[in-house]
Amino acid sequence: MTPYFVNLPLGYAFQGMYIDLFLEQKVCPELGLEGVDLEDPAVFKRIENMAGRIREAGLVCSVHLPWTGLSMFAHGASLESRLDAASRALEAAQAFNPVRLVAHPDIPSGSLEERRADVGLCAELWRRVAETWPGHPPLALENTFEDDPRTLAALAAEIDRADVGLCFDVGHWRAFARGAVRKNLSVWMETLAPYLSHVHLHDNNGWEDEHLGLGAGGVDWGEFAETLAFAVGPVTAALEPHSLKDYNTTLRYLEGNPMILSRIKPARHIDRP
Repeated sequence: MTPYFVNLPLGYAFQGMYIDLFLEQKVCPELGLEGVDLEDPAVFKRIENMAGRIREAGLVCSVHLPWTGLSMFAHGASLESRLDAASRALEAAQAFNPVRLVAHPDIPSGSLEERRADVGLCAELWRRVAETWPGHPPLALENTFEDDPRTLAALAAEIDRADVGLCFDVGHWRAFARGAVRKNLSVWMETLAPYLSHVHLHDNNGWEDEHLGLGAGGVDWGEFAETLAFAVGPVTAALEPHSLKDYNTTLRYLEGNPMILSRIKPARHIDRP
């Protein structure tokens, strides 16, 4: 069993794409629910069948909740509609008995001072979501377009739950938060450190979210490995290649640079708070 997760859109798995590779090579999947019609009762039968295959292979998994329908900042969003969508997503997630959950808070870009009210709105949503599944696996809220790490740290602080932390997506930082220009990886890692519980690893050249294999873009992975030491608690990892080529590139890079995962907690050892 791999010590890390690897992203696998559930829709791809339903079509037979990559799932056999994951099961045969004992790769722990981080299953993405985006694009799956969770309002279709027939989908839940397929989910149960897929969950059974993963369990039979002896694998643990993480579930990445969908971002469509869960953002408080989309046009026409209301707390009630987002909680309804979250309820369906959590019902699907429970079928997999995941050891981790990941989601996008989707706070718009801007400084913490500009986004204080948005942080409060988002905290209310995710606090309520967490309350709907007592004993749920650790939930990590992931940076997307946020460009001030203080907004995410403030979000986690306001939610104030041991079972809700943060996920740092290295590629999103580099492309969307202009990390390639600002070169502020250590600032992000130190700011998120008290709440950091999960990381997403992929590479890019700094101008778009390419999801390249590690070493194929411009991320300084040596610096990443060093700054991971800022984390207060244990941190798990998911690789996020968007092609088999990039997955194999990542595996070769990790083989030659084992320090990148040296501080990562194995997926199978995640503890529920």
